[in-house]
Amino acid sequence: MSSNIIVQPTIFREYIGSNEYSHHHGFPSHIINEEVTEFHFILAFAKENYEETLTTKVGDGNFSRHWKISSFSAERIHKLKKENPNVKVIISIGGRGSNFPFNTNDSMIWVHNAFTSIKNIIDDYNHNSDIRIIDGIDVNYEEIHNDENFVKCLGLLIKLLKLKGLITIASIAPSASVHTQYKKLYHHYKYCIDWVNYQFYGQTLSNKRDFLNLYIALSKDYPSHRKDYPSILLAGFSTDPSDAGTISQDTFLDGCHQLFKDNLLPGIFVFGADYSKVKGLSIVYFAMFY
Repeated sequence: MSSNIIVQPTIFREYIGSNEYSHHHGFPSHIINEEVTEFHFILAFAKENYEETLTTKVGDGNFSRHWKISSFSAERIHKLKKENPNVKVIISIGGRGSNFPFNTNDSMIWVHNAFTSIKNIIDDYNHNSDIRIIDGIDVNYEEIHNDENFVKCLGLLIKLLKLKGLITIASIAPSASVHTQYKKLYHHYKYCIDWVNYQFYGQTLSNKRDFLNLYIALSKDYPSHRKDYPSILLAGFSTDPSDAGTISQDTFLDGCHQLFKDNLLPGIFVFGADYSKVKGLSIVYFAMFY
């Protein structure tokens, strides 16, 4: 990336809804920083149906909501967005861990089912609203069994949702174990993908230098195609206790601070709001101009 390009830190994203025992009964509007151009809440997760065999699970592309609909209803989102013009709401599809793999034997049936089921979710939210309730989708599979079908299915799904005007934002959430597949997806469909949420918490990074080196290497794997954002790679931190020990909060914040100073980082995301307040971490209040 050219050193004379200024990358403004303009986006903060936070996953919410994945923990059924969360203390949140709605959106934590108190964490919204009005100085951040885009503040995204990512609803986790819309999960697909699976047929289980003796050796694997095969998904059919039919997605349904697995967050508390009453806590994150259309009415609540409408109120939130009216009061906070910088807020957007995204649906994350897939799920965490090996229980929610991407695996299909028929790509065309999967795309048809996925488009129809996600359209139904979005239409249900947007029904009778004077504003767009759902702004986009996020692809978050952490296990992939069929590389070729993954690229084809998710790429076509994102493309169709955008062409039909159902979403304006699409992101992908790669991690170390599935980086190759997501990199290929981005390469083939990058003009449909707006943000890359890389899960830095998915691998051990013991110091700031390791964090910075990884970010710089990944920025070459996911080069921006957008004139308004010279970089679309977002750094991710997790407050989920199951992710503890991979990268410390101090290392992450120090690394982000350096990347901001070097005009390389457009923003960050956190997984997720369901844990952040409980742990008392200042990460959710992290100012983009820190």
